[in-house]
Amino acid sequence: MIGVMAPKRDAVERIATSFQDTDFWPSTVVQSDEGTIHFSSDTRVCVCTVHSGKGLEFRVVHIAAADTFRRFKAEQWRMAYTAITRAKTRLMVHYSDSVPSFFEAALAAGAEEDTDDDPSLDDLFH
Repeated sequence: MIGVMAPKRDAVERIATSFQDTDFWPSTVVQSDEGTIHFSSDTRVCVCTVHSGKGLEFRVVHIAAADTFRRFKAEQWRMAYTAITRAKTRLMVHYSDSVPSFFEAALAAGAEEDTDDDPSLDDLFH
């Protein structure tokens, strides 16, 4: 399963809306307004907040709006750690503004180690 996580609920809603017009939508589960996530045997993509992703594990994690971790001040490191550690094999981080310095340093270190080719969709779902 692929996890698409964001620090804030509004980003989750925007991501879910953008998924509706894709081939992934029928196998996508989105965190509900109550914060619950209902998985089925057909679920291939989960879109949720970082907080709702606690305890979950995904083959690949996409962290969206990573620049918004900055808004959490004291908890930004813990939230980023939670999001990052949900990934089993691959982590993709998406942001449009600067990320907190600890996050930027970790991304730079990870980029130096990343020499693998990008996986195919079959690799991600098997």
